[in-house]
This record gives sequence, structure tokens and C-alpha cells, in this order.
Amino acid sequence: MSEAPSKSAPLPADNFPVSTLPLQPPPLPYASVGVPPVAPGPSPLSAEHLAELAAAQKRQRKVLRAISVATVDLWLTAIFAAITVAGGLFDMSALLLGLAMCGVAFNSYRGMRMLKRLDLRGPALLGFNQLLLATAISAYAGWAIYCCLKSPQDQLPGLDAADAAEVAKMFGPLLRDLPIIIYGAVIAATWIAQGLTAIYYFSRRRHLDAYLASTPQWIHDLQRAQQA
Repeated sequence: MSEAPSKSAPLPADNFPVSTLPLQPPPLPYASVGVPPVAPGPSPLSAEHLAELAAAQKRQRKVLRAISVATVDLWLTAIFAAITVAGGLFDMSALLLGLAMCGVAFNSYRGMRMLKRLDLRGPALLGFNQLLLATAISAYAGWAIYCCLKSPQDQLPGLDAADAAEVAKMFGPLLRDLPIIIYGAVIAATWIAQGLTAIYYFSRRRHLDAYLASTPQWIHDLQRAQQA
């Protein structure tokens, strides 16, 4: 009787060489897919154009500085306007001042945009805007002086009418003169600061006019297009 064929023993692992081929084919070179690399084209501006553009940027420095001043003025006015409006929830005069400052901030934005677009109306708008701000602050300070002179005891919160009247009687001259000194100083400082700033803006008109007159039109159009 013949013996049943025995099961063959498993071959050792060395009989199955591990393939060294990668699991995925390597990416094809860029040129092999039929799309040639794009080489940078020549500049549309000649060397003369680039020189004119560089010279124009130098002549525009004073105008660019005015744009920076208007930008800082815009943000400062907007911040103080928000604070004043928040305080105006309990004081009508402060609310009106805050709304006026909001209008000043909006005009500062308009004037800044006009300067960026080389609009000759920009310096005048920014200058008169500073005078408007000085007028609004002076009106608020003047109203505060009037209220202090009319009813000094009203400036003593936390006291009843009798105690406030007694304190006002004892310190009447101080309660009358101190607001005049404080708010008067505010009015003077405001007109000095805003007046000088207004003069600065008004003087930018001639610099902007000179820049427009000495710069080629194609540069004007390019700069205005960048601000569109």
C-alpha cells in the first residue's frame, strides 16, 4: 500500500525576495506632462518709466506724510468719539459732542481718501474739519462753564440741596473760577492744536498741486487706479 503523499513543508522566507519597487510610481517630471514652465515676461515699464516713477515717489513724500497724519487723526478722533458717546448716555451735552466727533472722524476718512486719489479738495476738507472739531469742543466747554456759573451747587454730586447750597456759599469763588480756568484752558489748547493742524492741512494744497504739475499723467492714473 503506497503511502499518502506528505504535505510539502513551507518554503523559507528567503525563497520570496522582497520587491524593491516602490508602491507608487514616482511623480513625473514637470516637463514630461506637456506643460512647459512659465518664464517671467519682460516688465511693461521701460527703464525711463521706472526712473520717472521713482522720482515721482520722492516728490510725493510731503503728500504721503499728510496721508499718514490724516490716518492717525482719523483713528484718534474715532476712539475719542466712541468714548464720548458712551459717556453721553448720561449727559446730553457729551452725547452731542460725541456725535460731532463722529462726523469729524468721517470727514477725516474722506479727506484721507481724497489725498490718496490726488484730489485737490482733500487738504481743504481736512483743514476745515479741524476747525469744526475745535468749534465742537469749544461749544461743549463753553456750555460747561455756563452751567457751573449758573448753578455751582449742581457740580457737587452726592450732596442734598441744603448741603450743596452751604458748600457753594462757603466756596463760591472757587466753584465759580475753577471751571473757568479748566474749561478755558481746554478751549485755548484746542484752538492751538487744531488750528495748527488745520494750517498744516491747508498748506498741503500747494504741495499736492506742485506734485500734479511736475508728474506725468500716466503716473497719476496709475496711483489713482491703485486706490480705486
